[in-house]
Formats: sequence, structure tokens, C-alpha cells
Amino acid sequence: MDSPASTPTGEAGREPRTGSSPRRRRGGRGRAKPQVSEQNAAPEQAEQAAGRQDSAPRSTTDRARGERTPEGEKRGRGERPASGTSTRGNQRGTRRQQVSPAQLARAAERRAQVVVPPITYPEQLPVSARREDIARAIAENQVVIVAGETGSGKTTQLPKIALELGRGRKGQIGHTQPRRIAARTVAERINEELRGDRPLVLGEIVGYQVRFTDQSSDQTLVKVMTDGILLAQIQRDPQLLAYDTLIIDEAHERSLNIDFLLGYLTRLLPQRPDLKVIITSATIDSQRFARHFAPGGPLPALTADELAAAEQTGTDEGPDGAAHLPETAPVIEVTGRTYPVEIRYRPLSPDVDPETGKTKRGAAKGAAGQEKDLVTGIVDAVEELMAEGPGDVLVFLSGEREIHDTADALESRLGERTRDAKRPDFVEILPLYARLSSAEQHRVFQAHSSRRIVLATNVAETSLTV
Repeated sequence: MDSPASTPTGEAGREPRTGSSPRRRRGGRGRAKPQVSEQNAAPEQAEQAAGRQDSAPRSTTDRARGERTPEGEKRGRGERPASGTSTRGNQRGTRRQQVSPAQLARAAERRAQVVVPPITYPEQLPVSARREDIARAIAENQVVIVAGETGSGKTTQLPKIALELGRGRKGQIGHTQPRRIAARTVAERINEELRGDRPLVLGEIVGYQVRFTDQSSDQTLVKVMTDGILLAQIQRDPQLLAYDTLIIDEAHERSLNIDFLLGYLTRLLPQRPDLKVIITSATIDSQRFARHFAPGGPLPALTADELAAAEQTGTDEGPDGAAHLPETAPVIEVTGRTYPVEIRYRPLSPDVDPETGKTKRGAAKGAAGQEKDLVTGIVDAVEELMAEGPGDVLVFLSGEREIHDTADALESRLGERTRDAKRPDFVEILPLYARLSSAEQHRVFQAHSSRRIVLATNVAETSLTV
């Protein structure tokens, strides 16, 4: 048997010592160094100890000197590594594969063979009365702004007007919505109006695409989607060659996605003279959009007084019959609602006359001088409306927490009327917000015979009016 002196110390490949071999003791109270440790360790443990001893100083030194290496110097200067050193860049390149012209040509051929049934317009919608003016403005201008109140029919009828003009063949008619539920319900409604008596599968002429769901194909003429989907397609199709018409709906919301799209389209329109853009907005922002999309480029913004003076002195009637400022995009006003709207003011705190100190008429019910919380005010307003006759109730709330609190308060106030579906006065309470599943959201649109109270965020602004 080899003596300890003859055995190399600190080597990973030495044989383990037996119990009969002499042991070497070191003086002092400090911890023994790894190369002279005399424990009965297995060869694998010895290798790990040696590996830690050798590699730890080197890794620390390498990190300290990383900026001196070529790759470290590049990272320090903010430069990308050389080709082949980063797999993330290669993966990103494969994800952003551009759409080929051959694919676009094949899709255009398939769309040219699609037969569109006769298009009709509901006469009760205010936009139907201006459809000829809108069609003329779209044919003669690259950008058209259609301004109107909620419920006037802009969302569902503008794609049909574009179809009647022959749009959607060379490229699709892209129709953006700010929310997923609105995109799905708008597509279903347009498809239902185009279908008529014959069956028409969703995705054949009209389809939609939202996150995780694509109910469209290359032969789809009208594609309803969220504005985020269109932004994502810009990476693969920077010129948006897959579309010959874009309808930017609810542009007055001015979300980040909408503002980015409007800014991108401002630079893209001179490069795509064949692209038509239709912007729908509330009447409050129509002139701002008209100046931004002027034919010669965006015009500087005007103050409120300057804009009012320009509308009084410089407004003229164009060939499309629409009132617009000179050198701006045409604005077509669609006035009127489908149903009359009565506004009742029910403040949460009583209005007190400062002169007399008495509560004004029509103030909040309850003890004088007391304020209500939001949930109590909603419950009182719902009871007031339910006492006047049949009909559903739509309540707009700011978030999920407020929806659940209001639902609990209504169930507590109405009692068995919300739990027994066999009662003649049964009341169904349904929440509606973006995080609900598609099946739960669709419950709101299903046919029903009892009274229904819908507690919704602003996702219902377009979907429920449709």
C-alpha cells in the first residue's frame, strides 16, 4: 500500500484511503485546504471538490474581465454579437417572416371568385340615409371620417358600403375594434345581415381574428379584428398589402394602439395610393382627425376658438354633400339615434340650493343631507326602472370588483327573484367584462324571456349596441 507521502495530494483520480492507512493531522484551528483534506471521500466527491477549487477563481476572473473580451467589448458598447452567437436574434428573424407577393396574389384570386349576396341596409339606421354620400366620398377620397353617435349603425353598415363599391377583392377589408368581444359580435352581426335566407358560414365572406382565435381565411372579404392584431401584422406586412380598405372604428377612444395605427397610416398613405381608410369617431374629435389626414399632409392643430371660426367661415359643401373644412379629409355627419334616449339625473349626494339651503327636486332619495355609495345608488336606480315596466337594464361600471359588488347587492335586495328561474318576475343578473370566457360573454346575447340586468365594463359599448 502506498504511503500518504507517495500519493499525490489534490488529484481527483486518487484511490480512497482505507481505515488501516495512517492519517496526517494538520496543526492550527483553520479549515484544511481541499488539496490536503484527509476525509474518506468518494472519487466523484473528490472531483467536485477539485472542480470547485479550479473553476471558481476562473469564472470570477472571466466575469471581471468580460468587458475586455471581444464579445464583452461589444456588449459594453451596446453592439450586437456577431452572427451565430445569439439564438434569440435568429428566432426573432424567423417569427417576422415577410408575406410574399405570390401569397397575396393567390389570396386575391380566391377572393375574386367569392360571390356576395345582394346587400340590403336597415332603413331604421341613420347611416342608411347617408350611404350614397358615404360611398361617393370613399370613391373620391383616400381618407374619409364618419362621425356619429352610438347606435347610428356606423360599425355594421360601413363594411357593407365598402363591399358594394367592389372593395375587398385585391385586398381584404380590415375592420378594427378596440376589444375582442366587439370584434366577434360585429363579425357575427355583419355575417347575419349578409346571409339573408341562405346559410353563410362565419369566415367565408365575413370573419374575425382576435388573440388565440382566427375565424377567417384568405378568401374572407371583411376581416374584423382587434387593433392589436393589425399592429402585429405590420411586422410581417409593413405596407399592409393584404388590405385594400381599413376601417378604424372607435377612433375617438385614442388608446395607445389606435394612436400608433393612426400615426403609422399617416406615413403609409403616400406610399399606398390604392389604400382607402375610413375612420369612425364621435362628433367631438371629427375635425381633429380631418386636419390630421388632410390630403397634403397633417395640418397644425387649431385652438377651440380658431376651429369654431373656421367652421363658420370656411366650411363648404363638397361634391360628396358632406360639410368639411377646405384642404382636409371629408367629414360625414351621421346624426340621430335608433331609439329616443331620456336622461335622468340621480346624484349620489343631494343637491342643496346654496341660497335656501333646501334639497333640490330630483335629488337622491333617503335622509336629507346623507350621501349614497355607488352600489346603493345603482340598486335604487334599477328598482326605479323596474317599477316602470318590462325591459332589460344595462349598467356600466369601471371594473370587475365593482361588477361583483353590485351583483351581490342586487341579489341581496331582490332576493328569490334572482334565484328562482320559474318565477314570473325572475330577474337574471349577468356580468360582462373582458376576462370572461367566450361562452360566458355569449350568454348576454342569447335570447331570453325574463328581465335581464347586465353589469358591464366599457367592453359593451359596441358589442351590445350591435
